[in-house]
Amino acid sequence: MYCIVSATGQAIPSVFVFPRVNYRDLMMTGAPEGSLGLVNPSGWMTSENFIRVIDHSVAHVRPTKDHPVILTMDNHESHISYTALEKSKANNIIIITLPTHTSNKTQPLDRTVFGPLKAAFNQNADAWMLQNPGKTISMYQLAQLGGSAFVRAATPSNITAGFRVSDMRPLDRNAFDSNEFLPSAVTDRPRPEHTEEIADHPADETVAIPGSSSGTQEPEQESTSETAPAQSMPTSAFQKSPVDLRGYPKTPARKEAARGRKRGKSMVATSTPEMKCIWEENEKKKLKRSKAGPSKKLFLEQDDDSASDISISELVDESQDECEESASGNVLQLGVVENAVKGDYVIVEFAKKKHMLLRWSSSERQRW
Repeated sequence: MYCIVSATGQAIPSVFVFPRVNYRDLMMTGAPEGSLGLVNPSGWMTSENFIRVIDHSVAHVRPTKDHPVILTMDNHESHISYTALEKSKANNIIIITLPTHTSNKTQPLDRTVFGPLKAAFNQNADAWMLQNPGKTISMYQLAQLGGSAFVRAATPSNITAGFRVSDMRPLDRNAFDSNEFLPSAVTDRPRPEHTEEIADHPADETVAIPGSSSGTQEPEQESTSETAPAQSMPTSAFQKSPVDLRGYPKTPARKEAARGRKRGKSMVATSTPEMKCIWEENEKKKLKRSKAGPSKKLFLEQDDDSASDISISELVDESQDECEESASGNVLQLGVVENAVKGDYVIVEFAKKKHMLLRWSSSERQRW
């Protein structure tokens, strides 16, 4: 289910993606008016289907050159294909991708809409099963149950609250407190290119150095401690806690693998430099696929001498011997016909466990 909402609290009809190869109108039974149904064997969004989502959005929003639309989304490969970006730019849609692994904080739908949507869908599913005892919910009821749940969850108050808490509208740079980043501070791994810079700077940078300003301040601290009847204060080297000296445990830097998915980033995907980079990456992928060739061998490898020296008549004689020795009653008579007309006969060699030549005659219409 693909949902699209605006900062003004409005929502356009949803898009349903079904895990099927062929689309049938029965899949959208009971869906809200204007909803779009798409199919894909995996059930996920693809680049081809996302182009239809853009057309669906343009038909309801109608952006213009004077009033463009900003569309925020994650870095899924179907969202940032060159064809989809080109179509979005032509229809006055500016696509901005979110930083990776931040959708739980920066995506309005995740913050305030999807939670009520799941609760409403579960209620609809329970009500349907009570009305249809002994039956299970199939794919043909999902549009009705999910569509009505989205109408209940995507209220103007929920939508506007999602944009507010995700720091989109109104813009608030202090929306996220520093405490919200602490749970990931221990497991944050620095980028490999920054590991050397981090190693060059020791953690204990505040240790007193002879001749520095910190060293001159120590006698003042000692003089003040003499007036107190309590024990003298320890030196500055022992006033540091273990956390200051050693720091919290940190995971080592992640090693960049030679292969793997490219790291996503926040960007204006419809800008000319980004589109140029995406186009170059697509061209490299196409070139790599063309050089790779087919993954399966269609024909068995043969020696050069064996393939060129054998004539068709010898192959036909061998195939006749195999057919005569077979125990089946249907025997296909093979032979070489002189002065054959183009289109009358087709000789096909199948690369299976046994090589066999078959002759298909348009006049006789012999069948196996």
